[in-house]
Amino acid sequence: MTSELLQSKFQSMNIEKTLTQNESKVLEFKETVDPIQKILTTIISFSNTSGGKIVLGIEDKTKVIKGIENVQQAEEKLASSIYDSIEPLVVPNIETISYQGKDLLIIEVFPGNSRPYHFKLKGESSSTYVRVGSTNRVADSFMIESLRRTKSPKLFDELEAPGSSIKDIDMDLVKGAFPTVRKLKTENLMTMGVLADREHDSAKSCPVTYGGVLLFSKNKARYLPDAWIQAGSFQGETRAHIIDSQEIHVPFVIAIPEAMMFIRKHLNVSIHINDLQHKEEWSLPQVAVRESLINALLHCDYSLGGSPIRIALYNDRLEIENPGLLPFGMTFDNFYSGVSKIRNRVISRVFHELKLIERWGSGVHRIIDACESAGLQKPTFEEIGTSFRVTLFKKKIHEEKLSSTEQKIRDLLEDSSGLSTKQIADSIGMSTRQVRASLIELLNKGVILEIKRNDNDPEKKYFLRGF
Repeated sequence: MTSELLQSKFQSMNIEKTLTQNESKVLEFKETVDPIQKILTTIISFSNTSGGKIVLGIEDKTKVIKGIENVQQAEEKLASSIYDSIEPLVVPNIETISYQGKDLLIIEVFPGNSRPYHFKLKGESSSTYVRVGSTNRVADSFMIESLRRTKSPKLFDELEAPGSSIKDIDMDLVKGAFPTVRKLKTENLMTMGVLADREHDSAKSCPVTYGGVLLFSKNKARYLPDAWIQAGSFQGETRAHIIDSQEIHVPFVIAIPEAMMFIRKHLNVSIHINDLQHKEEWSLPQVAVRESLINALLHCDYSLGGSPIRIALYNDRLEIENPGLLPFGMTFDNFYSGVSKIRNRVISRVFHELKLIERWGSGVHRIIDACESAGLQKPTFEEIGTSFRVTLFKKKIHEEKLSSTEQKIRDLLEDSSGLSTKQIADSIGMSTRQVRASLIELLNKGVILEIKRNDNDPEKKYFLRGF
């Protein structure tokens, strides 16, 4: 096989894998190049957030392959518009590929190092966009400041809280937190980042960092008025009827037990006695609840302001939500694979010393594993507005059953890179008519996806979702 044929086959496999996915934080489909302004907006969003890929020539909802007319001209128009319209300069990779006889344009955008990116003519304050889920959102002044800070070696919780001093730190709380870990001296607070490290200044004359304020300050509200936990329990599955609520304003080093107690009060808790030992069993795994809560404190963007960390309990689920998207430059693929990008270095360091966290990036796997071990639905992790939400579900999972034919088709597609109706029928020894009926059922159940140029496309193929 020639190198050209190998490259063509590789490109086809790549685009087929992309087409089985839904639009997301890092993927968008567009049927045409126009209106070009929308494409440029997505390029800005991807550059400011985690990068991404735009596929032109594909109908978004149906994934019907439309193709791009005059593809060379369209590519040149795009390249010129990107150069003329966006600042700082963005240099995406633009590639033309042929698939099923149609020309497609692929724009691969890389996360930028010169944030914030915006439209030249509109200005930074009104045209800086970020990617939230599968949408583009205008960044407010707080978010723009967060984008700027990605160029700084210091994270937000390492910055000095203006006007603060060591008197803001509750030293009894500090000593009480560490007795079984190590005996702390004032100088150790500087090492951990609780006090700002000023050269030639003694620890006692140094200001407190925002991380130190969050963890140990008696005056947290003075410096960060929105850094608290709002907890609520609701009747039913909406917020229409509230049963109980609590505001948790204590320093974060002692906030976790308070929040856990509120959650415990509103979950079904049973007591099991084994060998004279009492063991509590919650309707949600304690490990998953605790890790979700710790992650919210660790990964909250405290610079955004405007809303606290929120805990919401419903009949069917627990939601824990914190201000802040995934750290800029990080994707959900990174997140699920255990890649960790620290947002609050001071809080992370202290939590690690206190054994509240074990390995960087392992929390998400413990949450998922705990829920699956308990037979519960897989938890969800999503960006809502400019916040990040973890949802733990109380109900036991009930997988939708497949018929024997449907299961055969599913197993066949799992080991393939896409098959036509006839190929499936021949492989399992059934008529194409019988197979079509099962394919429709699998499509309705969301198990498979069809890729086609139109409804009567004789070359349309079927893929297992997530291929």
